[in-house]
Amino acid sequence: MTRHIPWIVTAIIGVVALTVVAISRGESVNALWIVGLMSFLIGIVIAQQGAVQLAQFGAEFYTINLTGRLSMRELGVLQEILPESGAREVDQLARLVAAERDAALAPDAMRRMAALLPPIVPVAEAVAARLRLSRAQRDRLTCVARRDTEDAGHPRGLAYSVGIECALDRLLLAGADTSPLKGWEVPVFPLKGGEIVARGVARGPEVARLLQAIERRWIDEHFPSRARVVEMLDESLHDG
Repeated sequence: MTRHIPWIVTAIIGVVALTVVAISRGESVNALWIVGLMSFLIGIVIAQQGAVQLAQFGAEFYTINLTGRLSMRELGVLQEILPESGAREVDQLARLVAAERDAALAPDAMRRMAALLPPIVPVAEAVAARLRLSRAQRDRLTCVARRDTEDAGHPRGLAYSVGIECALDRLLLAGADTSPLKGWEVPVFPLKGGEIVARGVARGPEVARLLQAIERRWIDEHFPSRARVVEMLDESLHDG
């Protein structure tokens, strides 16, 4: 294949010339297939050269992802669609792809889009509005944008707070272990406000405060049984 590269490069130059001529004549529609051909030829060159280099490290399986990312960068597509994405975000996407593979998780388009954005909520909201994403997609992007360095400390606590899907996104982007979430279902907090009222606490802010405090302890203790939650309530009422 290497010996054919000069001919392919020559073909790319010819295609560029045809594109310029077509556009200068106002034949933008005719230029579309030419641009498509150019993209294909550039992809061949990048794939071949990349495969040769990656083969030295036994990493040929990265070739397809490498081709896609470099082709988008070469043609300026990524900068047009997501100008918020820079070199750091592109590198982050590469790490995410590897993390998905290591965790045996299927590729996810929204997760990969989130990887191409900086962790800034207003930026995620602006991109979602510009691309006219659905409410669910916008919420997911903003949730991922709220990631921080403490996410990996308590994966199940994170999943309880933001949901399994967003927790997986944030853990993968952090390069953290996702196995604690495999097959795990988010539990229901086993205490209601009425139970606190039944213990003699007047309805109102105090009930809400106790509920929130006990729920935080329940999460920190990794979701113990209801019996333990009742003990927490007894301790809180006694201390109060």
